Amino acid sequence: MITHNNWGVIPTPQFKDKRIYRRYTFVEKGENGKDSTIANFMLLTCPRGTKQVHISFELTHFFDMASVYPSGFEPAAKNRILINDTQAVTMPAEVISSEIFFDRTPETQEDFDAVLTASKLTLVFGKEMQNRITFVSNPKSTEGYTKLLLEHFPNGGKFMTTSDGMRDCDRFRKSRR
Repeated sequence: MITHNNWGVIPTPQFKDKRIYRRYTFVEKGENGKDSTIANFMLLTCPRGTKQVHISFELTHFFDMASVYPSGFEPAAKNRILINDTQAVTMPAEVISSEIFFDRTPETQEDFDAVLTASKLTLVFGKEMQNRITFVSNPKSTEGYTKLLLEHFPNGGKFMTTSDGMRDCDRFRKSRR
């Protein structure tokens, strides 16, 4: 799946104590792509205060997650992430419904940050590690995605680089309402 390099931030009044940064990809569906959509596939959630920052991969558009995890919950999900075809990591993960969550902890910080800045990610998961999906950030698509998505953000929004997003997250975590 081709994606973009930046993170979209949309004002979300219903989540006053967290800021969510998102990455999107185009998902072609239906005959001749007539049911295609732009899917929010990766979220960086930044809560205020001391709760853990985490990333999640929303996989609804790519897998029948109910067949992968029938209970809809897997507190210790097996996974492997290949980063830029040069580094493979495993981080503690949990599955809730159609998302796989990874927390940024002191133990996972280095791998977590490598995932955020990767230009190519392959996520391997499932009870038998039978599912695989690859996301490739294409700098040429960043401008097009940014323009298209800003037109569709109902309450405004902005895009930022990973380093700008992490600084923004840090400021938000330290701020008060």
